[in-house]
Amino acid sequence: MQTNSTNDWSSQKLAVIFTANYKGGVLQFSIRMTQAFEALGYRTVLFVPDNAEIPSGSEIAAEIVRFARFKNLRIHNAHSTVLADKIAAYKPALTLFCDDTISTTQTLSSLGRRCRTMLVIHDINPHPQNVGIRLKLQIKLESFYRRMSLKNVDDIIVLSSNSQQKFRELHRGYRGHVHRLLLGAHVPAAVPVKPSELLQKERPDYYLFFGRLDKYKGIARLLQAYETFDNPDKPELIIAGDGNLTTQEVELIQSNQRVTLIRRYIDDGEMIWLIQNARAIALPYTEASQSGVLPMAYHFGVPVITSDVKGLVEFVDDGKTGIICPDVLSMTQALECLSDDNLRATLSAGAQKFSNRMLNWEENLRKCLDTSGK
Repeated sequence: MQTNSTNDWSSQKLAVIFTANYKGGVLQFSIRMTQAFEALGYRTVLFVPDNAEIPSGSEIAAEIVRFARFKNLRIHNAHSTVLADKIAAYKPALTLFCDDTISTTQTLSSLGRRCRTMLVIHDINPHPQNVGIRLKLQIKLESFYRRMSLKNVDDIIVLSSNSQQKFRELHRGYRGHVHRLLLGAHVPAAVPVKPSELLQKERPDYYLFFGRLDKYKGIARLLQAYETFDNPDKPELIIAGDGNLTTQEVELIQSNQRVTLIRRYIDDGEMIWLIQNARAIALPYTEASQSGVLPMAYHFGVPVITSDVKGLVEFVDDGKTGIICPDVLSMTQALECLSDDNLRATLSAGAQKFSNRMLNWEENLRKCLDTSGK
């Protein structure tokens, strides 16, 4: 493990932020949480895998501790023990574990009760996915190690009221506390870049689905709604993200020339460009704990078209920040409505107001820490 500064700490409270993710949304979330802790006056230490890329414009003062990623089936193993000892040596006021992957919960369990700990759980129940046996086994193992880590963690952080309710129902006997931290936009420090697949389009007008392509994302219903939207001048539909599509989804995409599929890992700069230039973001999910794409959309003043799912609709003021759709027909109508520039402008202003009022990282973290007594 390597550090980029010395242990020269003042009397300020020290917070350790830990993630086992080396890229993607959870790494961005961890960096943004580090910034929020620093804004509240904490000194910070950020633990990340040794291959994690921290953008140069991230503006964090944290000492960055890099560690080698590891795989081990023992809950208390040599790797997690070394990491836990390293964390304990800082004598932090609290340690925030930003994901509940296997290596993270193993490290939390190895740390034990040597300092106050908080664990962020992004999804209370695993979503149905188009995955093989190996990944299904991994999901079961993650669930097991998460349950083991609950014996040691002081507080659980969830990112929506829906998740808070689900956790309390599943863990009625849990002796700790579960707190809601409304998820704000974690915008990476990157320059917006138009994806190469769109370079031939000078200034495309489009609806956007962005995120991992998976079973529960409801992409087929979005494609059906878009196909039913009978207007030759309608905005295009872009589906961007890595993952797996069903046979039905592939057929619907191939049969519609106004649908562009960008099926690969989307770089941070490309993600920013796609979101901030979209007419609307589509969230056709069949289920959701919450969405990291929604606060990003609001941050850039982009309204959303969402299915009627609890983990999403609590963040949508229907007709003011987006449109809630209980079925495919209403989703078609929402696509039609948001093709109108005046309505789109109204909802754009509402989305930005919602972001400023409800999704402020520092204010929401302060409330969360206050309710947990830290």
